[in-house]
Amino acid sequence: MTRLALFDLDDTLVDRAPAYRRWATNFAAATELSPADMDVLYEVDFREVDLSHQLRRVHGYFDVDEDFETFWSRFRDGYPRFVRAEAPTLQALRRLKDNGWSIGIVTNGAETNQNAKISLTGLDHYVDACAISEVEGVEKPDRRIFEAVAAKLGVTLADGGWMVGDSQELDVAGGRAAGLDTIWLEQGRQLDPAQATPTHSVTSVPEAVELMLTE
Repeated sequence: MTRLALFDLDDTLVDRAPAYRRWATNFAAATELSPADMDVLYEVDFREVDLSHQLRRVHGYFDVDEDFETFWSRFRDGYPRFVRAEAPTLQALRRLKDNGWSIGIVTNGAETNQNAKISLTGLDHYVDACAISEVEGVEKPDRRIFEAVAAKLGVTLADGGWMVGDSQELDVAGGRAAGLDTIWLEQGRQLDPAQATPTHSVTSVPEAVELMLTE
């Protein structure tokens, strides 16, 4: 098997919920919100796909003095600076690089937004290539986005590798369709038997890396 390790970005290499809470705290300080208002801000659920729908509710509740598209655009532009990659995650990626692995990110999202997260967190120092859906014109779980990052890395999916992510629907199903072994991040959840089954389930990126290095 090729030493190929592909990772999802959001809720895998970076955690969106703490980043959102940092953004919300900053927003609250700027607008002098009450504790009850803070509760509304913190109700945003990042497990829902359509984040813009939830931010539209926030926009309406607080009667923000700008149209929603401007508010949403400012959120998308400002949010990446609140994103963090945890030290154990970066250390795990360093272990892979030190052992000669090719490392890629496969993520659905907007080019500017996702690239900002990758650069501002320092992930760009650990990752060799990225495939972002807006750039590639195709989203996970489509096999073609995995082929795109493999081509950038100069490897072929036919030689195998690993895909690590938090979504059975996107990361596990997509990785399997690409011929890769898969590792699913549990994050306190149970596997959905109706969705694609991963090769392994783990609780963290460092645990996933340990598996890859020892198998």
